Amino acid sequence: MRALVQSILLCLFGGFAGAELSIHVWDVEADEETTPFWSDPSFWEGGSVPANDGTAAAAFPGIFGEDFNPNLTSIELNGDVNLDSLFFGEQAFYSFYSSEGAAFRIQNGIH
Repeated sequence: MRALVQSILLCLFGGFAGAELSIHVWDVEADEETTPFWSDPSFWEGGSVPANDGTAAAAFPGIFGEDFNPNLTSIELNGDVNLDSLFFGEQAFYSFYSSEGAAFRIQNGIH
């Protein structure tokens, strides 16, 4: 799944500002017993949280049928987020919130 999402994102965003985009995919199979915090590496495929400097894209795949888990689709921002772009797969259903008043900045678009 990660390779497919990365390929799509590179096609869509690879040329922005002449820089290579760092792509991070939300792990829809992460531990459902824990609050999904944006900054927790265990919720990102490969264990790598997107950089907070506007150079990363975050991808959220669609969740289908029995794989849909509402506990993993409400993501808490426990600090400011600064991304190049956001990508949502088909049938993706996510929400983002912050109990700390975190800012969520997306520089080049939501796709």
